[in-house]
Amino acid sequence: MAGCCTNLGPRQQRLRWLASAAAVATALALSTWCAGPWVRVAVVVLVGLAGFCGLQAHRGTCVILAFAGLRDLDRGREPVPDWDSRVVLRAQAWRIVLVSVGLVTITASVAIVS
Repeated sequence: MAGCCTNLGPRQQRLRWLASAAAVATALALSTWCAGPWVRVAVVVLVGLAGFCGLQAHRGTCVILAFAGLRDLDRGREPVPDWDSRVVLRAQAWRIVLVSVGLVTITASVAIVS
């Protein structure tokens, strides 16, 4: 997603997509080949990680960098120059965190019920 308020460059977004895909693949492999309560916990954590990384890549916003007022547009970390952009990035970061918490809550509920 290219927009006026992103703090990740294309390379950083690609790294987060790869991390998300790796977490999903690991969760699928664990849930297919293993059973037990600890495996369910691991799957919930991996699904949460996949969602968190995927949302950051999709929105072009790193949560940690947004809260620190920084950006990494593939040239290294640097401060976000505009105060309004910092405010928008922090709002996007909070949305990513809240959606990720919701995803983990739903995944944990499904894991407990099944």
